[in-house]
Amino acid sequence: MILKDISDLDKSFPITIIGTGPASATLALKLEENKIPCLLLEAGGFEKRDESDIFIPNNSSQDFYRGDKGEKSYLGELHEQRIRSFGGTSNLWTGLSRPLEEYVFEKWPIKKKDLQIYYKEAAEILELKTNFDSDVFLSDQIRQVEYVYSRNMHFDKNKDKSNPVRWSEKYKERIIKSKYIHLSINSPVLRIIGNNKICNEILINKNNIEKYIPVKRLVVGCGGYENARLLLWSQKKSKTNFLQNLPIGNYFNVHPEWKTASGIARIDLLDKFFVKDIRSPVWGGTYILSPTKTFLKQNNISNIIVMIYKYDHHEKYKEFLREILCVAPEYAHKIAALAKKKITCSHVSMNTVCEQEPLKENKITLSKTKFDTYGIPRIKMEFKLQNSVRKTMATCLEEVGRLFIDNDLGRIKIQDWLYDYSKDFSKDGIADNGCHHIGSTRMGNDSKISVVDMNLKVHNTENLFVAGSSVFTTGGVANPTLTITQLSLRLANHIKQII
Repeated sequence: MILKDISDLDKSFPITIIGTGPASATLALKLEENKIPCLLLEAGGFEKRDESDIFIPNNSSQDFYRGDKGEKSYLGELHEQRIRSFGGTSNLWTGLSRPLEEYVFEKWPIKKKDLQIYYKEAAEILELKTNFDSDVFLSDQIRQVEYVYSRNMHFDKNKDKSNPVRWSEKYKERIIKSKYIHLSINSPVLRIIGNNKICNEILINKNNIEKYIPVKRLVVGCGGYENARLLLWSQKKSKTNFLQNLPIGNYFNVHPEWKTASGIARIDLLDKFFVKDIRSPVWGGTYILSPTKTFLKQNNISNIIVMIYKYDHHEKYKEFLREILCVAPEYAHKIAALAKKKITCSHVSMNTVCEQEPLKENKITLSKTKFDTYGIPRIKMEFKLQNSVRKTMATCLEEVGRLFIDNDLGRIKIQDWLYDYSKDFSKDGIADNGCHHIGSTRMGNDSKISVVDMNLKVHNTENLFVAGSSVFTTGGVANPTLTITQLSLRLANHIKQII
């Protein structure tokens, strides 16, 4: 049900949840199934999509996300990377999904099996019709991996979009009509107030009225970097030991995507070599490769995927053929001869998505000079990519290049900036995936290097939890929404046990 007036918030709820994105809404819906009442607070409203399925954000609400992304950061403008409205950033989600690999959890306090038991339920929420069991080992070093889109197994090339689950659409009516979920929109939480280990109340603003409301158990799930911002501000304003001596904001990381290589390939062999019936997220002829665990360990590199795209760019094809003539003339003549036999070759492009090592110095802090309308400091990022990311990309692409040569598929050229360490690739590399914000309230057993424990409870507190990608210990390379959903289902089960 919707709570329209600020007086409606006087009632005490077993659980109060901040945010309505995938992390928070999934948690609320699961609590509802267990008949556990909760208060769900959304800072924005019910914004809509236009006829072209383009989300139209409320600019005045989005303004609260503005901040300094960092001097040497490739990240996009912060207020363009998160959505402050009902459904959260799921309104921007493409739907691309894959579980995190088992070896990603080596530094986590939980293992993949602890999340895998929630996969079936998460898949139903996201409408994923797969068990992710179609990966194929192409060699001892490289495998072809399965990614899928929410709701549809393939990307719609003709419409240039997917059709993923939007929490704002799929669950809006259910939440509005729920007897157990009490939704208050346009109700930003300004601060969390606690006394040593206990979170007592929160300060909110509704209808331009500020109000302190009591909480029994509080879950912070307001976004990839807003979680850290709210906790940092609450930490700074606390007059007790509440939230003190915790590394809130530290270990922020991402898994950036770059265009890192291009080349020329024989289409007849390419399509035969790469398994056609592997479930792929994009139109035919796009392949996603990943190193094996053995290759990662042997080369001491991080997680990475390589996406191979085929194009009919004739000029690009001729341009690359001229380059091959200089470095591999025999192969270039071989390719040229194939055209006379009507064997088609194509230009290929390769993008890589690479895991970044969580570093303490990459962090979210509070600005000392810039504030939002409520007087809360805006975010100030201290963020830079390390050269180990560059090493990971180059090492993996070299192996993919060998795979092409050994199987006579074609030849690829890796971009020069991957080897030119005189360039600051944080700026010189043109990257994407700037909206996958990970860490900053990471999960762990040690309160010196983590903010929440294995049950997502904030260290040194008794009734404060955090949900969302900010709790990831490491980032992996898969889009985070599926893992976020699994973690929220697990949190709901934990809350059910402690109430």
